[in-house]
Amino acid sequence: MEEFSPPIPNLSTAPYLKKILGELAEGRYYDKLPIYPELGPEVRRKVPFHESTLGRCAVVGVWSTLEYYYPEKKFTVEFIDKVCGYREGYGTWPTKALIWLNEHAHLTTRWIGGVDLRILAESPELYLWLEHDGDRLAYEYQLKTSDLPAEQANAALYLKRGGIFENRPGTREDIKLYVNGDYLPSASVNAALLPNAVSDDYLPHSVLIVNCNEDTVTIHNADHINGNVPNQVISWEQFERAWEGRARRLVVVGRETPFESPLDN
Repeated sequence: MEEFSPPIPNLSTAPYLKKILGELAEGRYYDKLPIYPELGPEVRRKVPFHESTLGRCAVVGVWSTLEYYYPEKKFTVEFIDKVCGYREGYGTWPTKALIWLNEHAHLTTRWIGGVDLRILAESPELYLWLEHDGDRLAYEYQLKTSDLPAEQANAALYLKRGGIFENRPGTREDIKLYVNGDYLPSASVNAALLPNAVSDDYLPHSVLIVNCNEDTVTIHNADHINGNVPNQVISWEQFERAWEGRARRLVVVGRETPFESPLDN
C-alpha cells in the first residue's frame, strides 16, 4: 500500500490555536477536578443502561449519565439526540454533549487524550490521523462517518468556554480514580477488540465505565452491531487492548460536592 498521510498545517501559525493560547490561561485546562469522597476499591454502582440503535453508543452513554445524576428526571431519546448532536449515519463525538452538561446539567467534565484537543479545533483531519497512530483504515473509516466541520466547531466552542482538557493518554489509574470518586468516565475503543465482538473489522465505539476493581473493569457496552451488554465485566488487559491505538481518549463527567444545582429546563 502506498505511503499516505493527511495534509499537515503549520500549527505554530494556526489562527485558532493562536487565539486560544492568547486569550485563555494554559492552566485553566489542567485544573484539578474536586474528588467526591471515595467509595472504596470495590465500587459497585447501579448505573441505568440503554441499548444503542443506529450507532448511538455515545448518545446512550450520555443518557445513562444524566439518569444516574438526576434519577428523578425522565429523558427521551429525542432529547438526548439533540443534546449530543446525533445525526443518523454519523458517529457522535462527545464535545457538544460536554458543553451542554457543563452549562445546563451543572456537571463537571474533562477530556483526556494523547492528541491535543486544540488540533481538532484547527485541523480535524490531522487530529484523526494522529489519534489513530497513522492507521489508514481507521482514519478513512472515521473520515466517512464523522461530521468533521461540526466536530471542529464543537471542539472550538468547548475550548472557548473553558472546557477542561489534558493532553496525555488516559490510564488505568485515571479510571480507578474517577470511578472511586463517583464520576462516570467514557472511553473510546475499537469494538472489534472487545470480548463480545462478532467481527474483527475495525469499529469505533464508546463505552461507559460504571465500576472497577484491581482485576476487572465493568462497562456498559451499548453496541447495536455486536450486541448490547449492560454491566459487562472484562479484565483490564481486555479493556486496554481495545483502548489502545486511539490515543486512549477518556471523557469524564461528574458532579462537585456539595451538589445542589437543579437541572435547567
